[in-house]
Amino acid sequence: HGQIRDYAMRVRSRVHGPQEQAFLAHLHEILFEEDGYKCAREPFQHTDNYLPIVLITKCGTPTALCLLYKAIAEQLGFRVGGIALPVFTVCSVEWDNNKSLFVNPCDGGRIVSREEIKEHVEAQEVEWSDSILEPISHRSWITRLLQNMVQSFADTQSFEDIAAALEMEMLLWPERLELVRDIGLMLAQSLRQDEARPWLQAYLARVDDDPQQFELEQ
Repeated sequence: HGQIRDYAMRVRSRVHGPQEQAFLAHLHEILFEEDGYKCAREPFQHTDNYLPIVLITKCGTPTALCLLYKAIAEQLGFRVGGIALPVFTVCSVEWDNNKSLFVNPCDGGRIVSREEIKEHVEAQEVEWSDSILEPISHRSWITRLLQNMVQSFADTQSFEDIAAALEMEMLLWPERLELVRDIGLMLAQSLRQDEARPWLQAYLARVDDDPQQFELEQ
Protein backbone atom coordinates (compact mmCIF):
# COMPACT_ATOMS: atom_id res chain seq x y z
CA HIS A 1 0.00 0.00 0.00
CA GLY A 2 2.85 2.38 0.79
CA GLN A 3 4.43 1.97 -2.63
CA ILE A 4 1.07 2.48 -4.33
CA ARG A 5 0.61 5.75 -2.42
CA ASP A 6 4.17 6.79 -3.27
CA TYR A 7 3.47 6.37 -6.98
CA ALA A 8 0.31 8.46 -6.69
CA MET A 9 2.25 11.17 -4.84
CA ARG A 10 4.94 11.22 -7.53
CA VAL A 11 2.28 11.79 -10.16
CA ARG A 12 0.52 14.52 -8.15
CA SER A 13 3.81 16.34 -7.58
CA ARG A 14 4.15 16.86 -11.34
CA VAL A 15 0.62 18.07 -12.10
CA HIS A 16 -0.30 21.67 -11.37
CA GLY A 17 -4.00 21.76 -12.05
CA PRO A 18 -7.05 19.52 -12.35
CA GLN A 19 -6.38 18.24 -15.87
CA GLU A 20 -7.13 14.53 -15.92
CA GLN A 21 -5.15 14.04 -19.12
CA ALA A 22 -2.04 15.40 -17.39
CA PHE A 23 -2.45 12.93 -14.52
CA LEU A 24 -2.63 10.02 -16.96
CA ALA A 25 0.31 11.28 -19.01
CA HIS A 26 2.56 11.54 -15.95
CA LEU A 27 1.32 8.21 -14.58
CA HIS A 28 2.36 6.54 -17.83
CA GLU A 29 5.66 8.41 -17.91
CA ILE A 30 6.56 7.26 -14.39
CA LEU A 31 5.41 3.65 -14.67
CA PHE A 32 6.43 2.73 -18.18
CA GLU A 33 9.23 5.12 -19.15
CA GLU A 34 11.07 5.90 -15.92
CA ASP A 35 10.46 2.72 -13.89
CA GLY A 36 10.13 0.49 -16.94
CA TYR A 37 7.27 -1.81 -15.97
CA LYS A 38 6.87 -4.54 -18.57
CA CYS A 39 5.06 -7.78 -19.21
CA ALA A 40 6.73 -11.01 -18.12
CA ARG A 41 7.65 -13.46 -20.82
CA GLU A 42 5.68 -16.64 -21.18
CA PRO A 43 5.71 -19.16 -19.64
CA PHE A 44 4.92 -16.99 -16.64
CA GLN A 45 6.45 -17.70 -13.24
CA HIS A 46 3.99 -17.86 -10.34
CA THR A 47 5.78 -14.88 -8.73
CA ASP A 48 4.79 -12.76 -11.76
CA ASN A 49 1.29 -12.69 -10.24
CA TYR A 50 2.26 -11.35 -6.80
CA LEU A 51 2.05 -7.55 -6.64
CA PRO A 52 4.77 -7.25 -3.93
CA ILE A 53 7.13 -9.13 -6.28
CA VAL A 54 5.97 -7.17 -9.33
CA LEU A 55 6.75 -3.92 -7.51
CA ILE A 56 10.32 -5.16 -7.00
CA THR A 57 11.00 -6.75 -10.39
CA LYS A 58 8.93 -4.25 -12.44
CA CYS A 59 7.71 -7.29 -14.39
CA GLY A 60 4.39 -9.14 -14.19
CA THR A 61 1.60 -10.94 -15.98
CA PRO A 62 -0.93 -8.87 -17.93
CA THR A 63 -3.49 -9.32 -15.13
CA ALA A 64 -1.02 -8.32 -12.40
CA LEU A 65 0.13 -5.21 -14.30
CA CYS A 66 -3.49 -4.19 -14.86
CA LEU A 67 -4.21 -4.66 -11.15
CA LEU A 68 -1.21 -2.48 -10.26
CA TYR A 69 -2.26 0.18 -12.77
CA LYS A 70 -5.79 0.11 -11.37
CA ALA A 71 -4.58 0.50 -7.78
CA ILE A 72 -2.44 3.55 -8.59
CA ALA A 73 -4.92 5.23 -10.96
CA GLU A 74 -7.72 4.91 -8.42
CA GLN A 75 -5.51 6.72 -5.87
CA LEU A 76 -5.55 9.57 -8.41
CA GLY A 77 -9.35 9.59 -8.61
CA PHE A 78 -9.92 7.55 -11.77
CA ARG A 79 -12.38 4.69 -12.03
CA VAL A 80 -10.58 1.71 -13.52
CA GLY A 81 -11.92 -1.68 -14.51
CA GLY A 82 -10.34 -4.81 -15.90
CA ILE A 83 -11.39 -6.05 -19.34
CA ALA A 84 -10.77 -9.80 -19.58
CA LEU A 85 -9.83 -10.51 -23.20
CA PRO A 86 -8.67 -13.82 -24.65
CA VAL A 87 -4.96 -14.22 -23.75
CA PHE A 88 -4.53 -10.95 -21.82
CA THR A 89 -6.18 -8.20 -19.80
CA VAL A 90 -6.49 -4.45 -20.45
CA CYS A 91 -7.80 -1.61 -18.30
CA SER A 92 -10.78 0.61 -18.94
CA VAL A 93 -10.31 4.10 -17.53
CA GLU A 94 -13.23 6.47 -17.03
CA TRP A 95 -12.34 10.16 -17.27
CA ASP A 96 -13.57 13.49 -18.64
CA ASN A 97 -17.28 13.16 -17.83
CA ASN A 98 -17.52 9.37 -18.09
CA LYS A 99 -15.56 8.99 -21.30
CA SER A 100 -13.70 5.68 -21.39
CA LEU A 101 -10.38 4.77 -22.86
CA PHE A 102 -8.60 1.42 -22.89
CA VAL A 103 -5.03 1.06 -21.64
CA ASN A 104 -2.72 -1.90 -22.16
CA PRO A 105 -0.16 -1.86 -19.30
CA CYS A 106 1.54 -4.85 -20.91
CA ASP A 107 2.40 -2.71 -23.93
CA GLY A 108 3.95 0.30 -22.23
CA GLY A 109 0.57 1.77 -21.31
CA ARG A 110 -0.48 2.10 -24.94
CA ILE A 111 -4.01 3.37 -25.55
CA VAL A 112 -5.94 0.83 -27.60
CA SER A 113 -9.14 1.51 -29.49
CA ARG A 114 -12.39 -0.38 -29.32
CA GLU A 115 -11.79 -1.50 -32.90
CA GLU A 116 -8.39 -2.97 -32.00
CA ILE A 117 -9.93 -4.89 -29.12
CA LYS A 118 -12.66 -6.22 -31.40
CA GLU A 119 -10.07 -7.32 -33.98
CA HIS A 120 -8.03 -9.08 -31.29
CA VAL A 121 -11.05 -10.93 -29.92
CA GLU A 122 -12.17 -12.09 -33.37
CA ALA A 123 -8.61 -13.13 -34.25
CA GLN A 124 -8.79 -15.53 -31.29
CA GLU A 125 -11.92 -17.03 -32.89
CA VAL A 126 -14.16 -15.68 -30.14
CA GLU A 127 -17.52 -14.23 -31.12
CA TRP A 128 -17.66 -10.50 -30.48
CA SER A 129 -20.14 -9.05 -28.00
CA ASP A 130 -20.27 -5.59 -26.42
CA SER A 131 -20.44 -7.35 -23.05
CA ILE A 132 -16.73 -8.19 -23.49
CA LEU A 133 -15.99 -4.54 -22.68
CA GLU A 134 -17.75 -4.75 -19.31
CA PRO A 135 -15.31 -4.63 -16.36
CA ILE A 136 -14.81 -7.92 -14.56
CA SER A 137 -15.60 -8.37 -10.87
CA HIS A 138 -12.99 -8.47 -8.11
CA ARG A 139 -13.63 -12.21 -7.84
CA SER A 140 -12.76 -12.61 -11.50
CA TRP A 141 -9.55 -10.56 -11.05
CA ILE A 142 -8.38 -13.00 -8.36
CA THR A 143 -9.50 -16.01 -10.41
CA ARG A 144 -7.35 -14.90 -13.34
CA LEU A 145 -4.32 -14.55 -11.09
CA LEU A 146 -4.92 -18.01 -9.60
CA GLN A 147 -5.39 -19.57 -13.03
CA ASN A 148 -2.09 -18.04 -14.13
CA MET A 149 -0.48 -19.60 -11.07
CA VAL A 150 -2.01 -23.00 -11.84
CA GLN A 151 -0.55 -22.84 -15.34
CA SER A 152 2.91 -21.89 -14.09
CA PHE A 153 2.85 -24.71 -11.51
CA ALA A 154 1.69 -27.13 -14.24
CA ASP A 155 4.71 -26.19 -16.36
CA THR A 156 6.97 -27.42 -13.55
CA GLN A 157 4.67 -30.31 -12.52
CA SER A 158 4.32 -28.84 -9.02
CA PHE A 159 1.15 -30.79 -8.26
CA GLU A 160 0.88 -29.85 -4.57
CA ASP A 161 1.09 -26.17 -5.48
CA ILE A 162 -1.58 -26.67 -8.15
CA ALA A 163 -3.85 -28.25 -5.53
CA ALA A 164 -3.26 -25.30 -3.17
CA ALA A 165 -4.09 -22.73 -5.88
CA LEU A 166 -7.22 -24.68 -6.87
CA GLU A 167 -8.33 -24.80 -3.25
CA MET A 168 -8.08 -21.00 -3.09
CA GLU A 169 -10.06 -20.79 -6.32
CA MET A 170 -12.72 -23.05 -4.83
CA LEU A 171 -13.23 -20.52 -2.02
CA LEU A 172 -14.28 -18.07 -4.74
CA TRP A 173 -16.40 -20.54 -6.73
CA PRO A 174 -17.73 -23.17 -4.26
CA GLU A 175 -20.34 -24.34 -6.77
CA ARG A 176 -17.71 -25.51 -9.29
CA LEU A 177 -17.49 -29.20 -8.48
CA GLU A 178 -14.77 -29.82 -11.07
CA LEU A 179 -12.42 -27.96 -8.73
CA VAL A 180 -13.10 -30.57 -6.02
CA ARG A 181 -12.20 -33.31 -8.51
CA ASP A 182 -9.06 -31.58 -9.73
CA ILE A 183 -7.77 -30.95 -6.20
CA GLY A 184 -8.12 -34.67 -5.49
CA LEU A 185 -6.33 -35.58 -8.71
CA MET A 186 -3.45 -33.22 -8.01
CA LEU A 187 -3.02 -34.58 -4.48
CA ALA A 188 -3.03 -38.11 -5.92
CA GLN A 189 -0.37 -37.07 -8.42
CA SER A 190 1.65 -35.85 -5.42
CA LEU A 191 1.35 -39.35 -3.89
CA ARG A 192 -0.79 -37.96 -1.08
CA GLN A 193 -3.53 -40.56 -1.48
CA ASP A 194 -4.92 -40.24 2.05
CA GLU A 195 -5.59 -36.55 1.41
CA ALA A 196 -6.79 -37.10 -2.16
CA ARG A 197 -9.38 -39.74 -1.24
CA PRO A 198 -11.91 -37.51 0.61
CA TRP A 199 -11.83 -34.93 -2.18
CA LEU A 200 -12.58 -37.53 -4.84
CA GLN A 201 -15.22 -39.20 -2.67
CA ALA A 202 -16.93 -35.85 -2.11
CA TYR A 203 -16.92 -35.22 -5.86
CA LEU A 204 -18.29 -38.65 -6.80
CA ALA A 205 -21.01 -38.38 -4.16
CA ARG A 206 -22.40 -35.33 -5.96
CA VAL A 207 -21.62 -36.13 -9.60
CA ASP A 208 -22.74 -39.39 -11.24
CA ASP A 209 -22.23 -38.61 -14.91
CA ASP A 210 -18.51 -37.85 -15.14
CA PRO A 211 -17.09 -39.56 -18.27
CA GLN A 212 -14.11 -40.69 -16.15
CA GLN A 213 -16.20 -41.90 -13.22
CA PHE A 214 -14.78 -45.45 -13.27
CA GLU A 215 -11.17 -44.18 -13.29
CA LEU A 216 -11.91 -41.74 -10.48
CA GLU A 217 -13.46 -44.52 -8.38
CA GLN A 218 -10.40 -46.67 -8.96
